[in-house]
Amino acid sequence: MVNHPDLVHAGGFGENISTLGLVENDVWLGDRFRLGSALIEVSHGRQPCWKLGHRLGNRHVAGWVTATGRCGWYYRVIEEGAVAPGDRLVRAGRGLADWPISHLFQLLLGGGHNADRAGLAALADLPVLAEAWRMRARELLG
Repeated sequence: MVNHPDLVHAGGFGENISTLGLVENDVWLGDRFRLGSALIEVSHGRQPCWKLGHRLGNRHVAGWVTATGRCGWYYRVIEEGAVAPGDRLVRAGRGLADWPISHLFQLLLGGGHNADRAGLAALADLPVLAEAWRMRARELLG
């Protein structure tokens, strides 16, 4: 796919928090984690944008990332706190088992919405999901 020296280091895709061992199938919408003294919550998947391709000098990168479903996710801050490099990310609570990030991504960005209108309707009104992704669910419902 892309062989770029910046991608071998944390932050190569523009992420602010890099982890090992967490993947989209195992991270659920609403999962909470302690990071340093902060409490953060998974709010939605990460949609790759044109900036990634621009940075890496290949306009196809966002499409490739989308095709893999390895999108990553965003957190919202529930409790502010101090965070430093090397702090451990510790799961503090599970979110919604029906909504792993991989399922959200497939439904809202990967074309799976054609087969799951009931899922879209549920997402459109799910408060833990970021508003932008709830709006995307409503748009796909028509």
